[in-house]
Amino acid sequence: MTRKLIVNADDFGMSDAVNRGILDAHCAGVLTSTTIMVNQPAFEAAATLARAHPALAVGVHLTLVWGEPIAGASRVPSLVERDGAFPRSAAGLARRWIRGGLDPIELRVELAAQVERCRSAGIEPTHLDFHKHVHALPRVLDAALDVARSTGVRRLRIPHERWSDPLPFVGGPGVAARLRRTVLRWRFRGARERVRALGLQTPDQFVGLAWQERLDGDGLLRVLRGLLPGTTELMCHPGYAEAEDPTAPSRAMRRDLELAGLQDARVRAYVQEGSVQLISYRDLEERHADA
Repeated sequence: MTRKLIVNADDFGMSDAVNRGILDAHCAGVLTSTTIMVNQPAFEAAATLARAHPALAVGVHLTLVWGEPIAGASRVPSLVERDGAFPRSAAGLARRWIRGGLDPIELRVELAAQVERCRSAGIEPTHLDFHKHVHALPRVLDAALDVARSTGVRRLRIPHERWSDPLPFVGGPGVAARLRRTVLRWRFRGARERVRALGLQTPDQFVGLAWQERLDGDGLLRVLRGLLPGTTELMCHPGYAEAEDPTAPSRAMRRDLELAGLQDARVRAYVQEGSVQLISYRDLEERHADA
């Protein structure tokens, strides 16, 4: 089987610096897809760029952490804090779930509103994924699957990463990254089979958690050489040095490092040699139809 790779950038619409980084990684690098945050300050600017570059596959980076709901706080009170905004962290959202919050109907209302906001900006979304992977919460995943079917956006990320994926440095990722990877592997076990049983599509493999903020040229080459047959999604977060992540104010993301890696001449040459076929999320359904 051919090794196929979707290179997807999260956070399109977060800021102008992130928008520019994603577009440059696509135009002068190996980026094929992105997901847009419809409730963030630079959403309109991102939508304008997306319409001008139709080869870039654009999905929705569904957001239940940080920012305000598209449906309006009064329609989704179980999803918001007292100020009418989403919780500021995935842990905050999880606490609401543990306390019995996150009304299933309200989840579907908000997620569908975010998809519609993307479409109303002139973008037909190719796929869905989640900011901070909060569909690890069962109630959120259930809502996502329902919304994927009801809105016709039939491709979805499942961030279940293999333990055998090459790690960015000797000893592997730090404790926090290991814990996050372990939790997501546990929460998403069997999720790919469930997605496909519903007639939806998802890549065969996922890579990116262990490599977050370490995808320079050397790191990307290691990832490319370690790909399995089938289709893999590589998650990345390119941008420029001035880009800030309001959802993680305690640390600066190395978006500039990832941008440089995606444009690295060695990476582009490896892809052009034909060992890996770059595709976008737009191509995913055809790949599985042929399988």
